[in-house]
Amino acid sequence: MQIVRKLLFLLQPRERIQLYLLMAAVIFSAMFEMIGIASISPFLTTATNPEAVYANEWLSFAYRYSGAESPEEFLIYLGVFSSTFICISNAFIAFTLWAQLRIAGNFRYSISTRLMAHYAEQDYTFFLDNNTAELHKNVISEIDFVSSSILRPVLRFIARLIASIAIILLIVFMDPILAAIVGFGFGLAYVLVFLFVRRKISRQGELRASSNTDRAKSANELLAGIKTIKMLGKETYFLRKFAIAVKDNTRTTAMNGFLGELPRYLLEAITLVSVILVATIFLGTDENFIQKIPMMGVYIYAGYRLLPNLQQVYASYVQLDFGHAGLDNLYLAMRDVTEINSESDPKVEKRFRLSDCIELRDTTFTYPGADRPSLDSLNCKILAHRTYGVVGKTGAGKSTFIDLLLGLLPGYRGAILVDGCRLSERNLGGWRKTIGYVPQSIYLSDTTISENIAFGVHKDCMDEERIRRAAKIAQADEFIHLLPNGFKTVVGERGVRLSGGQVQRIGIARALYSSPEILVFDEATSALDKDTEAALVESLKKLHGNKTIIIVAHRLETLKYCDSIIRLENGSIAEIENLI
Repeated sequence: MQIVRKLLFLLQPRERIQLYLLMAAVIFSAMFEMIGIASISPFLTTATNPEAVYANEWLSFAYRYSGAESPEEFLIYLGVFSSTFICISNAFIAFTLWAQLRIAGNFRYSISTRLMAHYAEQDYTFFLDNNTAELHKNVISEIDFVSSSILRPVLRFIARLIASIAIILLIVFMDPILAAIVGFGFGLAYVLVFLFVRRKISRQGELRASSNTDRAKSANELLAGIKTIKMLGKETYFLRKFAIAVKDNTRTTAMNGFLGELPRYLLEAITLVSVILVATIFLGTDENFIQKIPMMGVYIYAGYRLLPNLQQVYASYVQLDFGHAGLDNLYLAMRDVTEINSESDPKVEKRFRLSDCIELRDTTFTYPGADRPSLDSLNCKILAHRTYGVVGKTGAGKSTFIDLLLGLLPGYRGAILVDGCRLSERNLGGWRKTIGYVPQSIYLSDTTISENIAFGVHKDCMDEERIRRAAKIAQADEFIHLLPNGFKTVVGERGVRLSGGQVQRIGIARALYSSPEILVFDEATSALDKDTEAALVESLKKLHGNKTIIIVAHRLETLKYCDSIIRLENGSIAEIENLI
């Protein structure tokens, strides 16, 4: 019951309704299966003893109202009826199988996108406290595992248990002794059918593998680049990209599973129709043997249907017992998830227009679990359209100071004001759109240089002129033009095909692409050689007076055009030196 309760918690209301409807369909399927098995007996009885249409009360009633002119013609009617009913019964069972696979696929899609959206909505500190590999496992492998090893076995267990009970009741009702006779021997037929569908299954497996790769790649892009994505407000773009990959993966997996299990039901229909045709043509002559044929036929088929059901009931139970730990992990991960529509349009938040200053007023920040504040009682003003340098020893709090200005660290005491307006959850999105941020470690996705500069913008919507202008200011255009494919060059995962300095310059161009009001460089020039850094500083000098620029650097040469220097020591502002 704990497994069922946790599964129902993970399902959305619409999915629960689908599950209940499936259970109703399973009950009807079991009834059709039971009646389908029982329908064999009248046909075999008439085939082995045509006079039974006069002696048997039920057969006599059906014979009179069938319009048949002879027992032989009535036998044909019974054969058509029995064959049709068996085919319909198998089609109904195949439909419930398809429904199970679709529900399991929709479960994977729904849980994956909801959990990924939940992670994307978390504060930056959440990713400081959690291992991204663990998050990746929850979103990808754990959900797959629960879908295949918990949800599907639960559905299969219930469906096959109901079907087994129905068949057992039929067997007991007709003849408990003959119930032990079960047909075995369709192995060759299974092999032949498998050879027929193997190519289709193989193709679906290849599609599943490729879509699974896309899914893992898109998940890695979002989680590994979360800081940059949050700063640019591109959560929705990457969530959509992830959702598309998940949807493709779930569809191919569902089709592959359907093809893998479909042969059983096809073979049952083919086998029974063949038996009926053979019995119609070759009527036995041995009276004792003939009298046993109807009951033997029913029980052979019933046993054939029952044994696989019991096997699946047992296998599902074992699988549920094995997989409950994975369900527990996913249940814990999903407990705090709120409803987020990953496919909805992103909310449009107005950018700030900095005209006066950014003010930190008695601002203190302590990382969760830390003994002392990383920044303590900061008070300063960063005036608009001026250039500031931030210096200090390692551990002085420079990166924390920058992250605080970027709005990435909630839970601080004091206030951060922009032109007198207090930063809060309501306006953080608009504030981040105002900033072009260049971290020391640049994240590049495995796409083209153009897509990395326009980061989070669909390639059909990219502004090539802005891309080239940003690359020129960042001193990146020269090396890009030397590449064989120029701006269309694919950089590899995390930019492995580029040098550290080239990666850094693409990151700077990315920050400049959106023409931000504020530029923040967090030791962003440390990977550049002196000549490139000097050229970049000269380019930034041209922006002096038009943009607010904040530069964290160790080399004083980088700060030579700054208006003021903010010196941090042990999490406090030791000095603000005005250079002009």
